[in-house]
Amino acid sequence: MLLRVPFEPHHDERIGVLELSRIFDVTVLDFGSLLFGTRSTARTGSIPTGVTSICISDMDELKALLARAAASFAFDYLGTSAKENEIRQLCAHSGLRRVCRFSEGVAPAIEPPLGSRLRTIFRRGVWTTLGKKIEERFVRRHGEPVIWPMEFAVVEGNYSSAGEFQDVDRIVGNHFEYEQYQRTSVTVNPSEEYILYLDQDVPSHPDIRRLGLVRSTDRSEHYAGLDRLFSRLEVASGLRVVIARHPRAVSPKSVFGKRQVYETGAADLVPRSRLVLAHWSTAVALAVLWNKPLAFVTSAVLKRTVIDSWIRGPAIELAAPIIDVDRFTDDEIHALLSNRLSAEHYERYCRRFLIGDAAARIGLWAATAARLDELSSPSN
Repeated sequence: MLLRVPFEPHHDERIGVLELSRIFDVTVLDFGSLLFGTRSTARTGSIPTGVTSICISDMDELKALLARAAASFAFDYLGTSAKENEIRQLCAHSGLRRVCRFSEGVAPAIEPPLGSRLRTIFRRGVWTTLGKKIEERFVRRHGEPVIWPMEFAVVEGNYSSAGEFQDVDRIVGNHFEYEQYQRTSVTVNPSEEYILYLDQDVPSHPDIRRLGLVRSTDRSEHYAGLDRLFSRLEVASGLRVVIARHPRAVSPKSVFGKRQVYETGAADLVPRSRLVLAHWSTAVALAVLWNKPLAFVTSAVLKRTVIDSWIRGPAIELAAPIIDVDRFTDDEIHALLSNRLSAEHYERYCRRFLIGDAAARIGLWAATAARLDELSSPSN
């Protein structure tokens, strides 16, 4: 499995590691250090049986590993940068057979403002130029690039099944959050309800920093705005605001002051919430499934970036309000607390993004394991 982010416990179920390791030996390659210069440490604790975790720090290390590997398939969880495409080329040259996973647990972004588009075009131009140089270097070192076709795709939900992926051999299943929802049984006590904020560690998240979307100097402004919103909601509602911390958060819990910060995951917290505050998290799906009113949070910091368009995409799909932490009014606060969700929009969201009409009855990853077993037979 080719990962661009550190291999962490939440990946075990989300990307099929646990299910596949029951039948196959699984090696997870963490390319964080190679791609982003971040220090990665191979995961050791609570790693599933039959799984090996390796951090790759340079291309020569990857080439040597592929030369001695006995693997047959590679699950491609990489992005689209030139360096990630170079990794794909090495895998293609080694004879690995490629499997991809497509998942849209949150509605796609709307068209961003012109300023954000121009900045994105500029960055893309810079990366295209660098990409050509990297490709030229690859040809010098490894030979002409080859096409690395997909054997099949693992697809979550109907939206991901459409468009460019509809002609690919696919195993279609329900979204991960939908499977979590089906397995969860919760008794809600109204006296224990709260307002839940789905943290995404916006100023410090490794992906946000890598893209240069939010400056480190914006951190205090961002959290001050959130604190103002949370405090006003607590006073107006009589409920406390609690935080579902992002699994890859690097900011200290203290940025939320004395508010309770949970690291157990949103799946356990959403059912007991009265209102869910979010940016563009895939955990929005859980609020939809549990029929919880949603409000999407933006700010002056986020409006300066393409992130604001990521927030508006799911908000529009769900007909949910957007509140600016720097410009909200008392009327907006009262509107949030009396927010009545749109059942029609919630139902449509489920059908588009969370449920796969052709979902395998034995489960997405069990069906994937069966397909891999079939393709591994001598006749294939």
